[in-house]
Amino acid sequence: MEYELLKKTLVRLRRDELEKTLKKWSKLSKHHPAWGCLEGLDLSTTKIQLLPQLYKRLSKIQPHHAGELDLLYMLQHSSSKTWTVWLSTELHGSEGYAETPQAFRRRLKTALESYFMLDIQVMEHQKALWVRIYIHEDTKYQANNTVYAVYYPHSPVLILTAIKAANREYIIQAFSNTLSAGELEEQMLSGHCLSSLAQLSLNKYSQGYFSHYRLGQVDINALARGEKRKRKIEEEEEVLDDRITYENIKDKQRSKKILQDTFGSNEQPSLERLEYKMETNFRGGNCAPHFAKSKEPFRCRVKFEGRNVLEGIKNLGKAGYATLPLPAHLARVPSLAKNTIILGNKKSKRQ
Repeated sequence: MEYELLKKTLVRLRRDELEKTLKKWSKLSKHHPAWGCLEGLDLSTTKIQLLPQLYKRLSKIQPHHAGELDLLYMLQHSSSKTWTVWLSTELHGSEGYAETPQAFRRRLKTALESYFMLDIQVMEHQKALWVRIYIHEDTKYQANNTVYAVYYPHSPVLILTAIKAANREYIIQAFSNTLSAGELEEQMLSGHCLSSLAQLSLNKYSQGYFSHYRLGQVDINALARGEKRKRKIEEEEEVLDDRITYENIKDKQRSKKILQDTFGSNEQPSLERLEYKMETNFRGGNCAPHFAKSKEPFRCRVKFEGRNVLEGIKNLGKAGYATLPLPAHLARVPSLAKNTIILGNKKSKRQ
């Protein structure tokens, strides 16, 4: 099985990543007797031809060695998976964070080994703990038995890939116990860009215009009184042609200010999907009276998809294709930290 996983990982690595990744692999580290096995290998050959040569030089390779290389690949290609954000209901002080990846691995393995035969690898990368869990159910490697997770220490944020339905409850409970986190709740926030999901969930209240303060792009404190806020950021000035008369210049300036106050000048976090599920009473009784009489909620779904939906909405307003100011359910998306939003009837004060 380890040979199959090793082959799968090496084939997926790009040519310019191959040598650098192999040198980070603990099986080939300077502190391991196998160090130096890269010397004499012709890395210009095809990866399929390189694999048998490399495998012969690596003595006693174990499944956890191949799993570690797979995790190294995932550090560089996290966008190959769909990730979902989970939040803990509570964290008990600093108990939610083991000081080292090794300690975190031991706690997580202890929570899971009563239920499964498994391999767990944990690495620290960009101030987060990256986890790979593989559950053995057969002698052959099964990709859907692999779960990847990213945990940001001292925060309630845990980001996971898809989990097999039969294993889901055990794995979520194991993470909850490891983090001393009470319950873990799945959020309606998912996508391929892990860094954007982390940004939206960790910095929920400093998106849009307030991102300037988080990124240190203004001169003074937002709470300071008396002085007018000065911006360090230089906004792009639109070059106007003197030969052309712009009749809607005031409208363009107004739109620019609204978008600046709503989204700020920084590029928006990358979300590939934004979905609205509507469960409201039907309000078009004049057009369709038979719908208006129904007591059941009128259900429909609207989905936006693209490379960066938030940036796309901003550009629609900039180009004049969207009416400004944007409705709250569009303007507040970055601060909601959701890309699946359910719109329902407003509840009365008596309810």
